[in-house]
Amino acid sequence: HVIAQRIRYLVEEKHVDPEQILTITFTKAAATEMKSRCQAICSKAGRVAFGTFHSIFYSILRKSKKYHHFTLINEKEKDRIITFLMDKEASEETKKEMFSEISRYKNMWPKNPEETETYTSEFWTIYKRYCTLCEEQEKLDFDDMLRLCHKLFTDNPAEKEKWSRRFLYILVDEFQDVNSMQYELLKLMAEVHKNLFAVGDDDQ
Repeated sequence: HVIAQRIRYLVEEKHVDPEQILTITFTKAAATEMKSRCQAICSKAGRVAFGTFHSIFYSILRKSKKYHHFTLINEKEKDRIITFLMDKEASEETKKEMFSEISRYKNMWPKNPEETETYTSEFWTIYKRYCTLCEEQEKLDFDDMLRLCHKLFTDNPAEKEKWSRRFLYILVDEFQDVNSMQYELLKLMAEVHKNLFAVGDDDQ
């Protein structure tokens, strides 16, 4: 595997501190498999950070002064908030569509004016109140992990620099699946050192 060999090369031949290497993939299972594959060819690879986009950026948020109290919202809590914000008669399908639209908007980057104009005033009302209620209750949903980490880095350059210096080598697997928000975060994380190594499938 290309990334496993890259880690072995950095650690054993270039004498890079394994704790300065961050490896990101898309599923927990893939991250676990990659870690064991790396450890099989490089004894020090256990000290390399392996994780998914969401687990890595959630960890960064939890270590920040602003968001360290925030916890993940569960499906029951999300449903309760949306039910409170929407018409009491709203069907499960309608609520599901609203969740889907909120998620799509949070992952949209950059915010394309033509696309944002397609949202209704009802969406904006519910979206803003949903975000406010989550923040007041110190709750994060799945998409907030990336959105708020981006906000943390852009609002606090020192925070961004701290993490960019913490991980001097960033390796990303399945790069063809990276969305625009994830790509923006990778660029911010690699801003200091410009060491971003990506593996993707040309056919995809």
